[in-house]
Amino acid sequence: MIIALELFAAVTALAGGLALLLWPHGNVVVPLWLLDTSPFKTFIVPGALLAVVVGGSNLASGVLVWRRSRAAIDAMLLAGGAMTVWIVAESAILREFSWLHLVYGLIGLTVLGVGISAALRSGVARHRWLVIVTACEAVGFLAPSIAGTLSTSAGFSAWPQAALLVAAGAFEGLLLGTGQALAFPFAVRKVRYVALTSLAAAFVWACVMGAMLLGASDAPIAMVVITAAIAGPVGLVSIGFAQWLALREAPRRSTVWIGWTTLAWAVALPLSFTPGPFVDASTPLAVHLILWSASGLVMAWVMALITWQGVLHVSGATTLRARFFDDLARAALPEPGDAPLPPVTEADLAALPEPARRYFRFMGVLGRPRDRTFRLGFGGRFKSSPAAPWRRCEAWQYNTSAEVTRTFSMRLRLAGLPVIGRDTYRAGHGRMLVRLLDRVTVADGRGAEFDVGELTTYLNDLVLLAPSMLLTPAVRFTEVDAHCFEVSLDDHGLEVTARVFVDDRGAPVSFVSTDRFLENPAKKGEMLRARWSTPIAGFQELDGRRLPTRATAIWHLPSGELPYADFALVPESVSFNVGCADEPDRRATATTSRAAALVAVLVACSAVSAFAQSSIFPSESTRKAARQFEAQTVSEESRAFLKTKMKNHGAELRDLALAVATLRFSEAQRLAQELANQPRLDPTSGPAMKLPTRFFELQDELKKNAQAVADAAKASSVNDTHAAFSRLVDTCMSCHVAFRK
Repeated sequence: MIIALELFAAVTALAGGLALLLWPHGNVVVPLWLLDTSPFKTFIVPGALLAVVVGGSNLASGVLVWRRSRAAIDAMLLAGGAMTVWIVAESAILREFSWLHLVYGLIGLTVLGVGISAALRSGVARHRWLVIVTACEAVGFLAPSIAGTLSTSAGFSAWPQAALLVAAGAFEGLLLGTGQALAFPFAVRKVRYVALTSLAAAFVWACVMGAMLLGASDAPIAMVVITAAIAGPVGLVSIGFAQWLALREAPRRSTVWIGWTTLAWAVALPLSFTPGPFVDASTPLAVHLILWSASGLVMAWVMALITWQGVLHVSGATTLRARFFDDLARAALPEPGDAPLPPVTEADLAALPEPARRYFRFMGVLGRPRDRTFRLGFGGRFKSSPAAPWRRCEAWQYNTSAEVTRTFSMRLRLAGLPVIGRDTYRAGHGRMLVRLLDRVTVADGRGAEFDVGELTTYLNDLVLLAPSMLLTPAVRFTEVDAHCFEVSLDDHGLEVTARVFVDDRGAPVSFVSTDRFLENPAKKGEMLRARWSTPIAGFQELDGRRLPTRATAIWHLPSGELPYADFALVPESVSFNVGCADEPDRRATATTSRAAALVAVLVACSAVSAFAQSSIFPSESTRKAARQFEAQTVSEESRAFLKTKMKNHGAELRDLALAVATLRFSEAQRLAQELANQPRLDPTSGPAMKLPTRFFELQDELKKNAQAVADAAKASSVNDTHAAFSRLVDTCMSCHVAFRK
């Protein structure tokens, strides 16, 4: 169903976008007068957005969902969001709502809703972060948007309006901080983080409002420029810096969060200004809410996407850990169950060889329920060849016996770039995958040799870390001598064997097997069976269990020994009889209902605004006037007459725009007054006689708006000056559209 909806939306959006691109000047596909309330002169930009962004994203999403790709959820979020934002923005800008808007809006919301639901159910940390943080920031962004709109409509003076916007900014920061604190894949001091984020957001808005108030005070232009130049970078950095004060006690390298957050706001904030050209003081409140909701959603999504990279880079362990648990979530391994297995007794060990019994007693399994799964992390070093240097690495792994499975992920750096290695064994098949930047495949080993080798490594894990998982019918023990026993494991028609050497206490000293393979150094691509061992340096006791402190993996080759891995167990990472999700993931999963509620609020805000038909629908008289205007054309003689006048007018408007933007009220008043005092064209004589009557209506409207700019500038009112100038620009755009036709 979703695939059909997305493909339908993709085909129609691509067709509509291409039609607009082929006939950008209107009248063939849709009338050009529809652009009168937008800043676009032709349909080229809207056509490109419709075809590439909306059509392309829905087509890609449909294909990825059909192929059950790992990127399908991300694609649905992007495609559904793009379609929804497009419909909302189009209906608001055109102030037109038809049954097609309803149909495509429902398609966009359906795809977006399915994507959000799949993201929250996936257990993937990145999906949860994008959904929760985007929803919180998008809803929070509505606070200053609504506050600014309502205070302007109510005629608030500058200082009360500034105070209201700062308070609304603090609320926006409160929601953002709450969403991020809930979505972090590591522990964070939530109350402190939320409070600091809220204070930082209020500070940012205070900087912005302070700069605007300074500009409105007729201060020297140099002071205004310098203040803005300082306030901008300080504002961008302040939120990340404030959040770092709460993060610095958590993972290592938390200072990188400041950089990623600064980058996120630098990229995302300009997107929040996109409604500016479409609205002014005369724009209905419903249109304001629609456009600011849409721009806030886009801004929030971009910010969440970039800050997720900051989450990944806060610490190396966090990066690998997040990837590791994402892999586990996608693997959908069977859960271990809550009911404990029966404890290990002496009767379970009675039939085993004496060194094996001694080994089980030393490892502390007697009287303890048998284990089903275990998960732990390592730190250490790794080398890929005899000539390669040792490189620091970290690793995570998860083993389960319900369905003999091993998942191992390791991260190290090669020439400064991260390399992710994954070893897996499941359903009788092993695989070794190595990827640079976790994107470019460096090695991808699979086949019979890897099936046997990965099963041998699984057996090694059980011997060193979870002995009770060996007590199954698939495992056989044979005595070799007083300090050695042989252990064999069968799974999916494969059989692997190893020898375990123990001391007098029963402590494992080394694990040795010949059921592993490595690539022939002399012939690339050829796999060689070789002796492989993992000597153990010592043991530590954790909750009554004996676990190795450090172990080394060694290849024994004809040319000599090749130690290639040296791992130390991270005690606090060890967990037994757990499912695929770790504690933070389960904690965050509990916030799913809260995230869904926030998303629902965001959708409701957009929906209510979009269906406020009485505010945004044009009257029939307006449509009739537009159709009459469309029928009028400008002759070549009249076009030549107007060309020089419009060129001069463009230069005057440019100077006026600069004066308004820099808040030079006296200069803006002079230029606007000159524009308002220009003589009116005489429709009864000369070339002006052949102009459509619409030009004279626009001329009167332009003079009226220019006078409004002059009056507002004389009163030094920032809001009134900007609103009047916006109306003046709209009039000029309508005139130029008519000229181009």
